[in-house]
Amino acid sequence: MDSASSSAPAAQTIRIFISSPGDVEPERLKAAQVIDQLGKFYGDTLVLQPVLWKQMPLEVNQGFQPGIDAVLSADQGIDIAIFILWSRLGTPVTIGDRTYASGTEREWHLMLEALAQSGGERPDILFYRRRDEEGFTTGLAGVKPELLQTAIDQNRAAEAFMQAHFWDKEGKNIRAYHGFQRPIDFATILKVHLR
Repeated sequence: MDSASSSAPAAQTIRIFISSPGDVEPERLKAAQVIDQLGKFYGDTLVLQPVLWKQMPLEVNQGFQPGIDAVLSADQGIDIAIFILWSRLGTPVTIGDRTYASGTEREWHLMLEALAQSGGERPDILFYRRRDEEGFTTGLAGVKPELLQTAIDQNRAAEAFMQAHFWDKEGKNIRAYHGFQRPIDFATILKVHLR
């Protein structure tokens, strides 16, 4: 047997982008852990590469979102996009002449555009929504009075995002998403979905 026929094929790299506002940091960490665990499970056949903005080498010559956009560009490509939302949508960003409610919303549009441009091939887009009103209400008790209205407005913005992108004007669901209550529940669901 010659060396060409006995060499194993190169492992395929799967880039998994995780998009979320700051209130779901525990879920982001759980997602990275799940990806790491599954990477070990797949061994030499697949390389699962998490793409998180906090790990990107963003340079000072531009703002956060343009740097993130460059990593998400068609040149780089994303195979799976994971969106996680709870009680915040995030900080508004302006790209060109368009203002988005947040970086998460901008990334959502980028991934939908990439999916359309690829003819529906990639990325696979998974959306997770934390349903934990008790946790949100309890968290409000620790918010400084001057920031309380901002927290409530952010919660409303997250809900408005869901209404705008997951239901039509008649209130019919048009896109699938997965609900969960606690970060550990999210990790369990995500592990099943990524297998």
